[in-house]
Amino acid sequence: MKKLEAIYREMPETARYNGFAGFPTVSDGVSIAQLKPWSERSRKQQEIVSSLMPKFGAIPGVRAFPTNVPSLGQSPRSRPVEFVIMSQAPFEQLQRHVDALIAEASRPRGASRRTSGALP
Repeated sequence: MKKLEAIYREMPETARYNGFAGFPTVSDGVSIAQLKPWSERSRKQQEIVSSLMPKFGAIPGVRAFPTNVPSLGQSPRSRPVEFVIMSQAPFEQLQRHVDALIAEASRPRGASRRTSGALP
């Protein structure tokens, strides 16, 4: 954790940081850095994360990687947009509607990482 914290400390874009050793298991840890507001930094979050990759990779005996969390408050574990289609129509008809929705979302400037699956 100390080496990750040293990297954060050197970054001018860092507002604050913290680390938790032994979470979720004894040999693991989590470290978090909060960036300064957009108006107080010249680099984008994605650029900062890209610059951290080689620094984290150079720490001996540690497998650490920075990630880009959503910047507008979404959960990092959820997809940016989700649709729920409810119907009492037969599955084949419902699947046609799902396929049409995904086709429309797949057009340029549409959603990414589209998935479809059986509904309960």
